[in-house]
Amino acid sequence: MAHFRQGQIVLVPHAPFSDQIGTKARPALIISGDGFNAAHTDVICVAISSRVDRDDAYRVDVVRDGSVEFTKTGLQVTSSIKCWAIFAYQADLIQRELGQLPPKLLKDTLAVLSGIFGY
Repeated sequence: MAHFRQGQIVLVPHAPFSDQIGTKARPALIISGDGFNAAHTDVICVAISSRVDRDDAYRVDVVRDGSVEFTKTGLQVTSSIKCWAIFAYQADLIQRELGQLPPKLLKDTLAVLSGIFGY
């Protein structure tokens, strides 16, 4: 079994839509901690979307600006981390790693998640 790390951006071949009706291969950010990931067969993820057209305090934008940091994410276009779209995913079904979220954006994402859960 592959060992995934918090902050990795991965491609999940059957990511759920919000309406739970369909699935599609989509990027996701692993938010579960490394200890959890090593001890479990699932990882906890949040969805990443290329739709960034609305203002929402519960998302974090990953802006494509040609920087080396953006290149390391593996994303192709400006994207948004949908912190409210949390799901568990079986690690051995992850298609592949795309890249790594820059540390500042991971910190921002974890802060938004903390706000969602009220702590």
